Amino acid sequence: MIYQKINEHLGKDIYPFHTPGHKRNPDYVVGNLYNMDLTEISGLDNLHNPKGAIAKTQELLAKIYHADESFILVNGSSCGIIAAICAVCGENETIIMPRNSHISAFHGLVFSGAKPIYYYPKIKPEGYFCAVEPFAIEKMIRNNPSAKAVLAVSPTYEGFVSDIKKILEICCKYEKILIVDEAHGAHFPFYEGFPKSASHCGADIVINSLHKTLPTMTQSAVLHVNGKTMDRQRLKYFLGSVQTTSPSYIFMGVVDEALRRLYNNKSLFDNYLNLLRAARKNLTNNMNIRLINTDDPGKLLFALPDKIQGGEVEEILMKEYKIALEMVRPHYVLALSSVADRAFGFARLTKGIGDLDTRINRAVPMGNGIYTDAYDFAKTEMVCTPREATFSFASETVRVSDSIGRVSAEFINEYPPGVPLLVPGERIHEAAALRMCRIKIQQLKVISCRSR
Repeated sequence: MIYQKINEHLGKDIYPFHTPGHKRNPDYVVGNLYNMDLTEISGLDNLHNPKGAIAKTQELLAKIYHADESFILVNGSSCGIIAAICAVCGENETIIMPRNSHISAFHGLVFSGAKPIYYYPKIKPEGYFCAVEPFAIEKMIRNNPSAKAVLAVSPTYEGFVSDIKKILEICCKYEKILIVDEAHGAHFPFYEGFPKSASHCGADIVINSLHKTLPTMTQSAVLHVNGKTMDRQRLKYFLGSVQTTSPSYIFMGVVDEALRRLYNNKSLFDNYLNLLRAARKNLTNNMNIRLINTDDPGKLLFALPDKIQGGEVEEILMKEYKIALEMVRPHYVLALSSVADRAFGFARLTKGIGDLDTRINRAVPMGNGIYTDAYDFAKTEMVCTPREATFSFASETVRVSDSIGRVSAEFINEYPPGVPLLVPGERIHEAAALRMCRIKIQQLKVISCRSR
């Protein structure tokens, strides 16, 4: 059934403005995948103890990203984030992190037993998060001097980049380890028009999801380490714990070939940036669907007027223009571009958005104009740690309408996997319950001990 559905989708000629970054572009296809599906035989090296070909590829990655040492990840950037948190924080130790972290960071809390201290980046009315201000990080550190580390998400999903250099200076001043979830910034080192990578800035640990914005396969990622603050042996132990003992040579081989090709042929990014600039110029001419300026120009983020919502935009672009978007929210949509995008794809997107912009003038406004996608995570109270709530066997399933005031025993996500609406251990307030009703979640698991 899965294979059938994949082929049904491919037969529809849908253009992918979403991950993975290879965009199914035949110019970036590497080899015969079945023939490349090998294992740790003589001459092919071993990811968990690299001394040959894998070691050389990791040296190239470190060179590209200006890192002291780099590690290939075959379980996605999620395993790198989990390993980093486990390596830095032990049971009941604290880490300063944004509440809009990817769910993998919360899994890192569950596995490590670390306690989160949340900071809350500003949220635009459309519902997307802004970059974090360095002064906010310094304030958090001053108020929580025992914290072992700081986690920063930069760039955000939508392409906003924090001042990592300044944040690193602050972390060094207070002797805190800086972990940067740079999943969506793997392409930064390849062109001067992009922001500087967190690894180039010297952050202690940086995780990149290669497959999101580069022409590699889904699940391929990399973790970088800089400086001498980090216990690398401990980090290697946890990387070995969260990665398969049978790593895919397909993933590793494609990473090696794709990144060598990009590193040795800068004209590929010249062509991409020329196409991207032209597309952005055309897309700024629209009257209703507004192209938002992002720090990462590769993220095409569109704010929508009240007359139309994201779900309608997604449906029209898919059915009439054969375009699949990366992210759809009520008040904005996101098209993700990469070096593998082609001129006809940008032309299709430009026409689709332009035609839709013209049609909006004749549309009837949707809804009552009150609903906003901005959700205030700061309202959520953490009653116990994610680990305590996850490992609690005293839980029960209740209707959302009966959950207000109770403590969540599970993750609730609006879009998989994304930023959790609820994290285990958080008290469920009315706004969260209303949100769950909007996304058609009918029940959830809560801790059954009502005294909490």
